Amino acid sequence: MRQRVLALLTAMVSALALAVFLPASSASAAAACGPGWSASAVYTGGGVASYNGHNWSAKWWTQGETPGTSDVWA
Repeated sequence: MRQRVLALLTAMVSALALAVFLPASSASAAAACGPGWSASAVYTGGGVASYNGHNWSAKWWTQGETPGTSDVWA
């Protein structure tokens, strides 16, 4: 009986240690940053640029239009 209790306690402590030290499986990784936006670069539809902490996707050809200030970026 004593060995069963000891085995049960050991299993409970091990499970608790895993729960405390392992990250939650539901955590998701942050999206990867695209290349930094450049005013001199040409972006075509679908082109991605990172600007002001956000990834932007060009809807069509653009150059020099700052992401977030015109409707060319989504």
